[in-house]
Amino acid sequence: MFAFSLTIFGTFLTRSGVLGETSVHSFVDPGMWAYWILLGFILLFAAIGFGLLFRRMREMPKIPVEHTIYSREFALFLGAFAIVLTAIFVTIGTSAPIITNILKGKSAAVDTSFYVKTTLPLGIAISLLAGFGQLLWWKSSTLSGLLKGLLYPSISTVLFTGGLVAFGMHDPAMIIFSFAAAFALFVNIAVGYKIYVGNPKYSGGAVAHIGLALLFLGFVASARYDDKQTVSLPQGKSTQVLGGYTLTYLGNRPLDDERFGFDVEVQHGSQSYRVVPTMHISNKDNTMMRRPDILNMYTKDFYVTPLSVETPESDQGQSLPLRKGESKELADGVSVLFIDYDFDDMQKGSMLEGGAFSIGVKLKISKGSSSEQIKAIMKNAGGSISYVPASSTLTPMQFTIKKMQPNREDPAQSRVELSVLNPAAPATTVETLVVEASVKPYINLVWMGTITLIVGFILTIVRRVQEARGEQAEGTLSEA
Repeated sequence: MFAFSLTIFGTFLTRSGVLGETSVHSFVDPGMWAYWILLGFILLFAAIGFGLLFRRMREMPKIPVEHTIYSREFALFLGAFAIVLTAIFVTIGTSAPIITNILKGKSAAVDTSFYVKTTLPLGIAISLLAGFGQLLWWKSSTLSGLLKGLLYPSISTVLFTGGLVAFGMHDPAMIIFSFAAAFALFVNIAVGYKIYVGNPKYSGGAVAHIGLALLFLGFVASARYDDKQTVSLPQGKSTQVLGGYTLTYLGNRPLDDERFGFDVEVQHGSQSYRVVPTMHISNKDNTMMRRPDILNMYTKDFYVTPLSVETPESDQGQSLPLRKGESKELADGVSVLFIDYDFDDMQKGSMLEGGAFSIGVKLKISKGSSSEQIKAIMKNAGGSISYVPASSTLTPMQFTIKKMQPNREDPAQSRVELSVLNPAAPATTVETLVVEASVKPYINLVWMGTITLIVGFILTIVRRVQEARGEQAEGTLSEA
């Protein structure tokens, strides 16, 4: 009942317009009629479900607990409890704009770090339980049997995690998560093999847990150890990115009235590929949506995301979007870090009084071992806005504010878009596509884990159906 209610609640979040200002996953506001219809659906089905539950509560048998804490039943209980906690945190995070609007009168979304901080410990717990639970017997287990089952999986897990550290994994949280996921993987491989040799139809649980472990390892590899770079691609000129990929922008073409595709050739080693990232420009409100194109490889995925297009007629510099604390690399080994906005109390007071004020954007420019802090400024004098570019002694590039998105409720979500102009560079004579190239390693583990998990579910469902039919047939014979 909760799962079905939350499914409708997810529809409510995306379709009612309540997240319109805080989420790219929200559709256009359809009006209050849709808001109240979706809210009514949630209340209606919750009332029906829980009403029937309370009505038939007395008919439900109360089964006494017959297992110890060293049993598979207790491990399953802890695992289910951890999954429910994860669902609660995700619900709070996705509902944050509604919660903050009720409490503070203004909608604010949570940062991605909220989900990492809340669900990472639960993911570790679920992984460990997925391993230990398979080594425990129903109702009660012995310590000697548990230690015997732990021997080989523990050795394999330590060696696997040591290998990850040797290859460059140094984040303590990721090391612990990888250790837990590897433990679940090796335990279930060992247990699943024994079950398969004995009776294959009982191997569904182990197969599902193997899929879960692969899924978690894929999360670590693809989300924590990805690599990305922002680069300008003059049409017809090859540019190397990320130490092994060569990109060549071939030109753009309209795909329909609002979508434009950008043909980019990608060379990696002796292989050559063609990707077509797209931009969707709405004719209604002139908003832009960017869609990356993806190269799927065996050990990684390569993403090409369009950011902006610079033409010879309107060369205003490279567009560089940054979130607070984010650093991006430009040409000639120059990197830019967005530190924070500079808007002191004096400027705030002047703004409130209707006077002239200015807002600064603090940046850190780095090149090699040298770094320097600079500040780009936006000035507002009686509604007349002007921009003062920032320059650095480390590079001839000039950095001008293009768009500001400060977030007072959650400063960590503040963003800025800069225009980067290099006066020393020759004037643009050809169309230039600015893209973000990124590599997500071993993301195929996510898909392998998902498919393996589903296979495990199917094996278990088939076995349960066969057992139910067998019990039904036995009951019919006994009645006869």
